[in-house]
Amino acid sequence: MKSDYTGLSKSNKYLCLSGCPATLLRSKNKEDFGFVPIIQDDIRISTQQQQEMYEAYTSGEYALGSQSLILIGCTNLLSGQKMAINMAIKFIEETQNPLPFVKWVHLGYKDWSYFQDRSIKHGVVVIPDIEKFIDQDRLQTAKDYIVSSTGSTVIVVAQLMTDNKGNLMVTDDGKFDNTLKLAYRLGIHPDVVIQLGNITKSRTKI
Repeated sequence: MKSDYTGLSKSNKYLCLSGCPATLLRSKNKEDFGFVPIIQDDIRISTQQQQEMYEAYTSGEYALGSQSLILIGCTNLLSGQKMAINMAIKFIEETQNPLPFVKWVHLGYKDWSYFQDRSIKHGVVVIPDIEKFIDQDRLQTAKDYIVSSTGSTVIVVAQLMTDNKGNLMVTDDGKFDNTLKLAYRLGIHPDVVIQLGNITKSRTKI
């Protein structure tokens, strides 16, 4: 049987060893993201602002590997996972450390040694699959990983509330779900919020 590493680049192999599934690393169209405006009361975060923030991280303007919390809210987890992969690969390729610290988290497994390690970590930690109906145990595990990753860039990929067609649902306040509401539901305080949806030719930008 062929190895999962067959055909992967050196950086992709390193990310695979860090826990990222090889099937995700093989997926294409990793740059074609459908940024969606985030509108919440008097807050307006445009698609351009979000794209510029993403490009700042992947261009080296903002330092990946230093402490920050990035929340990517998306209608489809795969799009957010692809974005997280791009940022993790950028960190691996640009860091001066020959063994960069990268961790791709699996919420079904609690890494107790990681939680007990109180050292400051400088690297990238990806929590890639907080589903819209996540149970409280897995959500608490995600929070534990965030707390235990002090010093790192933590990228949380979480699914927005959608109907069975993948369209955003209206929440109790009568407005469509968004990544700011998602952060509140998860009980986290991100430094950066990005929202991804399905790419359509008629997508409206602000």
